Formats: sequence, structure tokens, C-alpha cells
Amino acid sequence: MSTALFFLCSQADRLILGKIFSLTMLGIYGIAFTLGDMPRQIIMAIGGKVIFPSISMMADLPREELRAKIIKNRKLILIPLAIGLAFFFSFGDQLILTLYRKEYAATSWMMPILALGIWHTTLHHLMGSCLLAVGKSQYAAMGNLLTFVNLCISIPLGYHFKGNLGAVIAVALGDVPTYIVTNYGLWREGLSCLWQDIQLTALFVGVVATLMWCRVAFSLGLPIDKISPLDLIPLNQLFQ
Repeated sequence: MSTALFFLCSQADRLILGKIFSLTMLGIYGIAFTLGDMPRQIIMAIGGKVIFPSISMMADLPREELRAKIIKNRKLILIPLAIGLAFFFSFGDQLILTLYRKEYAATSWMMPILALGIWHTTLHHLMGSCLLAVGKSQYAAMGNLLTFVNLCISIPLGYHFKGNLGAVIAVALGDVPTYIVTNYGLWREGLSCLWQDIQLTALFVGVVATLMWCRVAFSLGLPIDKISPLDLIPLNQLFQ
């Protein structure tokens, strides 16, 4: 059930946006999502091929001892990921503007927003693998279910109020319910990493803020400067 719900979550954005985006904008979104999703694929690979088997071998340890080992090793993974993701968010638009023609300029503002949403995904994916390793898969199933419901509601609402921008922001924040459920499960199982999440998020925000200052200082503007006024208006309202 968890696997089926995860599949629905991973495809829900395309299913919903296919109904509300124009064909051109849907293609542009597909490019932005593919590029912005690369960090998440790396994280999922780390969680499935490194974290899960490692924690499975230590699952019989006392929870406090297991938690200490998780926090220590998780920190070594998340610090470079936080810095790398901050650079990806801050300068990914320049890569798009360099590689693609001007017709794809909308991709340059979509990708940083989607990449920014990867951060909380990073946090819950790694710890979700830990819960699975100790035999607690129900939290992942519940998180995926709530995320699917959230996407079905928030994407149309975001599009209604803020057009393409609102829909993309809704996608970026879509799996916040999974993060909340995962943290609840970690607390119940004595494996909470919430304080470490706060510390590493502060690091991530600090690096992003520094890089944004550098962009402005070198007259590069902000990653979302290419947003068109039309991206803030739902398609059906343009013809009213």
C-alpha cells in the first residue's frame, strides 16, 4: 500500500497539471521538474541503498544508541547535501538560461522553486528509510496518503489564486504532510531528529541567503526574476 501511494504521490502533479496547464506550459514544467528532481533522486538512492541496509543491521540496538548512530551519520550526509542544494537553488536558473532557448525562460523560475522544496524531502526521505528499517512502514503509508490528498487540493487552489506560480509552489510543498508524519513516527519510536533538522535547515537557509546576496552584488538578480505577469493569472481568467 505504501508503494502504491508513493507512486500516486510522485505522479499526482503531472495528472493534475495536465488538466489546468496549457500544453506548452506543461512541457516547460516537465523540463523544470526533471532537472529540479535530480537531487531528490540522489537522496532516494542514498536512503534505499545506504541508509536502509545500514540501519537494518543495527535495528536490534537500544533506541537511544541507534538514534545516536543515525544522527551522527545523517549529519555527514546532510551537510554537503544542504550546501549543494543551496547552490543548485541559487544558480540553477543560470544553467537553464544558458542551455535553453528564450522560449523556455519559464523553466528558469520553476526549477529553483521545485529545488527549494527538495530540502524537507531530503530530511524525511532519509529518516523514512530508518523507520522502514525498524519495521515501521505504516508511517510512510499514512504520509504518502496525506501527501496525495494535499496535492489534489493544494495544486488547484494554488493555481486558482496565483496561476502557474501558485501551482508550482503547491507542488514544491506537496509532501510536507509526509515530513510531519515521519517526524511523528520518529518521536513515537524514540528516533526523533527534529533538533538536528532545525540546525541543518538554519545552515541551508544561511547558505542560500549568502548566495542570494552574491547574486544581487554581481547584478544577477534573483532566481525567480523571469516570472511573467501571465504566470500569476489562471489560464481561464485570461479570456474573461
